[in-house]
Amino acid sequence: MRFSRLILAIVAAISCVSLGWALAQGGTEPASDGGPVPALIDAAVGRGFTYQGYLTESGAPHNGACDLRFKLWDAPTDGNQIGATQTVTQVALTGGRFTALVDDADQFGPTAFDGNARWLEVAARCSIASDFITLTPRQALRGVPYALGLRPGAVISGEVPSNGVLVLNNSADNGLALKSDSGGIAVETAFIGVRVANALNDGFQAQSVFASGFSVGAAGIDGLQVNTAGRDGVAIGASGNNGVDVDQASRHGFNVNQAGESGFRVGLAGDGLVVGRAAYAGVKVMNASTGLAVYGDDTSIGLLIQPENPDWAGVFDGDVQITGSCTGCRLATIGVNVGNRSLQPGDIVAIQGVSPGIQGQAEFLWQVTPFEPGLTPIGVVAGRMELVTYDHLNPDGQPAQYLAPRPGAVIPGGTVDIITYGPVQVRVQPDAAITPGDHVIAAAEGQGRPMNIATADPVDMLSSIGIALSEPDADGLVWVLVNGH
Repeated sequence: MRFSRLILAIVAAISCVSLGWALAQGGTEPASDGGPVPALIDAAVGRGFTYQGYLTESGAPHNGACDLRFKLWDAPTDGNQIGATQTVTQVALTGGRFTALVDDADQFGPTAFDGNARWLEVAARCSIASDFITLTPRQALRGVPYALGLRPGAVISGEVPSNGVLVLNNSADNGLALKSDSGGIAVETAFIGVRVANALNDGFQAQSVFASGFSVGAAGIDGLQVNTAGRDGVAIGASGNNGVDVDQASRHGFNVNQAGESGFRVGLAGDGLVVGRAAYAGVKVMNASTGLAVYGDDTSIGLLIQPENPDWAGVFDGDVQITGSCTGCRLATIGVNVGNRSLQPGDIVAIQGVSPGIQGQAEFLWQVTPFEPGLTPIGVVAGRMELVTYDHLNPDGQPAQYLAPRPGAVIPGGTVDIITYGPVQVRVQPDAAITPGDHVIAAAEGQGRPMNIATADPVDMLSSIGIALSEPDADGLVWVLVNGH
């Protein structure tokens, strides 16, 4: 028995998990008389696709029933078979035409249609006594044109003013799930790199990746934004390089508005979070029981901040608790020069009162003048303070302003950076013979001198400013461990 066949059409393409576009099987055609069209059932479309063909026997259309066998291949000849072989029995043929449902039970496997080219091999058996006859050539499966936008390496581009070029809605579980040996998600240039509006569990989760869990090259606003998450705003299980890497963002490198548990959680990574440059906040957490938490016995540095030429490495609007030592720490406060001459770095200052403070930085400003005998020394001038206005807004919706430390003298009426505890250079009298370990006391014109322990009186004791750590340098400055009264 000789068969030949002509493929007429592939009516329904692979479902959306393969090539993207699918037509519901068993749907009702629109009525030819213009009558009402039956409503479609709101249900997930199966993976199977419809295959129609035309089969002849000795040149004449075949009528009756035949068994059809389908195999999926990765090449038009030879190659590798994809998945299992599917046999559809007793397919009815009328005038040579037939319709068969292929891959209805996922015989070809869940990853059969990953965007790579596939060919379908068909074999027919129209008599129980005969064997299957393979029809040639294999038929190339073609995707619906728009479905090609989901093939590997595809580029989706467009101008969507109020939404993304790709929007995923999933009320049951993850909005987007990826498995990759390299980067999980890479955004090169975008207005908002990745935005998660509302997530029942994690706003963004990466279980295990070879390089970066989340990487943004440049973003016009936020590198990564999570509005509301029921559990973690961002969760990185394990990352070979950086958990989250944001190279440049015009506003916030990393922004979590509200999270039920952690705003940002990293299990294991080379660097948990790296922000190259952000015009506003590198990391912004609006509402969280713990804004940033670092745990684990394998943690060598919980939080590392090494900005170049920063105004402040960190600004805390509220109390700070430290359990353990604070290496290299100094206590400082902000004052205002109420004297009639400029204050130089290294000058010892005395307290004269207080002035209204600056919201978010100081409840009040200390009024200071150069120390003179009869006054009480309270610290040493480290430099001046400059009011800086930043692009981002404070909680009141106004441009954020901070007093930032700057080197140099402080003119009368200017704000002063005052060290009240810790190592700082102190200006001493020109003839002062000071050696490490000497007690340094405040003297006239805000300068320091050594205390003579043998002849010291109560006034000298009250004028003590700290312990010398070095001898005077060429500029008459001595490193002193200031430990105020």
